[in-house]
Amino acid sequence: MTARGKRAVEKPCEGQILEMVIDNPGLKPEKLADKIISTLKWPGKEPELEGMTKKVRAKRKKIKDIPQDKPWSTATLDEYPIAPEALSSVLKVWKLRIERGDEFDTITIREAKWAARLSGLTADTGQLLAWARQYARTELFYEILGKKDFNSESLDRGIMGAPQVYKEGMIAISQGTMQRLRSSEDVELQKGKAGEIIMRYRE
Repeated sequence: MTARGKRAVEKPCEGQILEMVIDNPGLKPEKLADKIISTLKWPGKEPELEGMTKKVRAKRKKIKDIPQDKPWSTATLDEYPIAPEALSSVLKVWKLRIERGDEFDTITIREAKWAARLSGLTADTGQLLAWARQYARTELFYEILGKKDFNSESLDRGIMGAPQVYKEGMIAISQGTMQRLRSSEDVELQKGKAGEIIMRYRE
């Protein structure tokens, strides 16, 4: 136990920092940097606040520069079309986010894309928002980490309620932890955690 208190994650990695950056868009860089330092457990000396703040700013800039992670509106349909029959569902998802008073009251082009694709699977706008958010953020991880082919199989199985099967190179996200699965040993260690978080999004 340190002066900062108990930390939740044992092995910090770039993916975990990236996940906190994505999930805390409303926090100022300095406050988010301090939160990252306080939340993650560091094997040695914890990072300096100034250095972590620079890292937060750099990651935010990288995300901001990705076209699909800019705010969505109907004006973006020329470049990023969605099926006309799904437009009502996408607008309902956006409205729900505004009504909830989240730190961000927009949806990204990527989230709108996934909301449209999944809109035929549920009439529950809250469920659709949760699914679109999870698919969008996982796809973003793949893109930023340089993985060319987004593998959505684990998310698809979560929606279906089917047993999870993790394969080499897949990304698992679990309660603030993002890890790239590299071996059969990693798969076994992460299988339960990743399955749990996917099922939680189905509630």
